[in-house]
Amino acid sequence: MLDSFLTFMLIFNKMYIHVPIIVFGLMSARRYDFFNVWICYLFAVFLTSLLKVSFKIPLIYPHSSDIYGFPSGHMMVSVAVYGYLFLCFSSLILRTLLVFVSLCLSVATVYAGYHTSFDIAGSWVFAGLIVCVVYYITRDNNPLTVKAWKTSAIVFMFGVISYSILLGLNYLRSGVVQSSGIATGLLIGSVICKNWLKVRQHSLFRVFSMGLEGSIIFIGSFTMIYEMGLMELIRSYFPGNFRVVSLLIGALPSLILILYIALNRSLLMFFIHWKKIFVVYRPRERDDYKFKL
Repeated sequence: MLDSFLTFMLIFNKMYIHVPIIVFGLMSARRYDFFNVWICYLFAVFLTSLLKVSFKIPLIYPHSSDIYGFPSGHMMVSVAVYGYLFLCFSSLILRTLLVFVSLCLSVATVYAGYHTSFDIAGSWVFAGLIVCVVYYITRDNNPLTVKAWKTSAIVFMFGVISYSILLGLNYLRSGVVQSSGIATGLLIGSVICKNWLKVRQHSLFRVFSMGLEGSIIFIGSFTMIYEMGLMELIRSYFPGNFRVVSLLIGALPSLILILYIALNRSLLMFFIHWKKIFVVYRPRERDDYKFKL
């Protein structure tokens, strides 16, 4: 039973859990907080690879394509996401849940033999530093006046520097490539839609519908690009400038998501309202009146 529980808990360090958490949060009244969660996520991905190639501590799990284990990438990203949420929300129940999930992830990762406890401890330390720096720098900002493109530009530049360093050291991992594309889309989207962080309406139904649609948009486009062969197809057409093209193509999931948020239109609500309008304004059949002369 313990094996099943710990195996189940490992799903909480996957991108397909982190992304919906961030996307649903971006549709709520706490949009700026979840924007910063997104920033922590990207910083954690970039910093993990830089730390791994710096410390060069071997990974104990033999079936991975990675050769370095310190710090644990999945654990570092998870602690960055859940740790920032811990600082943002004062709810005791939510904070307890976040700590419980994070601790269970740590135990499960070591129990499954993916990492050592030293790898996990390093993830907590460095992710904690990221969370504290981002939180204490941004906590006094006004969400209504903050410029998202400035923060996005910092993450983008850090991603470009990380990309260049890791490429030179021949340790450019797929996570860094993908996150560099996401950071590119975040910057482009924030430049195009300067006020996308402002929340106009945040009813529960709107948060649910737009969160669901936004998650499908992001994960669907991400899957199409990286797992269904679209990137490899594009590679064959741009063999010389593929790195630049890959960043631009990889920017699409986050760029489309920001444009969708900026439009503030839920497709589900549109169809519901369209049906109501159609019913109200549907032309009625004319009655055949008989006129008497």
